[in-house]
Amino acid sequence: YIQRNHSNSQQHLEILVQQAWNMIPQNVIRGYINNVPVICQ
Repeated sequence: YIQRNHSNSQQHLEILVQQAWNMIPQNVIRGYINNVPVICQ
């Protein structure tokens, strides 16, 4: 029972992450990635 419940919560978590990722505009992500080297210097 615990194992089945764990796998269900894991799957639910992955769906939530996927939905949150899809809500983020891709250009925002690309802009952030492009700015990372500038922040590191």
